[in-house]
Amino acid sequence: MFAEKLKEIFGDKKPEEKERVVYINDKERNAPSKFGSNFVRTTRYTILTFIPKNLLEQMHRLANVYFLIIALLQVFTSLSPTGKYTTIAPLVLILTVSAVKEAIEDIARYKSDVETNNRKLLILSPLGYWEEKTWKDAEVGDLVRVTNKQHFPCDLLLICTSEPLGMAYIETS
Repeated sequence: MFAEKLKEIFGDKKPEEKERVVYINDKERNAPSKFGSNFVRTTRYTILTFIPKNLLEQMHRLANVYFLIIALLQVFTSLSPTGKYTTIAPLVLILTVSAVKEAIEDIARYKSDVETNNRKLLILSPLGYWEEKTWKDAEVGDLVRVTNKQHFPCDLLLICTSEPLGMAYIETS
């Protein structure tokens, strides 16, 4: 199994691409394919993983590892010519300031994710009327109506436009 994966990754042979069939506006027939959801999550942390992940990330910096080793040597051995906590205090201060900065950035990402996931779009229901849904509730195969200057998820296939020559002007930013 492992050898086959290595051959697939590093071998000359390209992996076989599976054919994906999407049924328009038919959730039951699309269900067995188990397509991913449109839910957007760009945050790095959760409440439970913030402290361990952040400390692990902080320890990827060589200076932090150095000061941690020096602080541990000062606290647990008699090698220190200075007080036991003179190295721990600055290290804790630096780690705390970095953690607060990361938390503020992650909260901003979370708020942006909530805003993106809750944007509205019009989806054609199986009964033939347009219903308003959020981006996170859009599914593969849904027919979406996009109006002029409206934001929309990037994973849409354009079927037709209202422009005279069938042209569409799309700005990616």
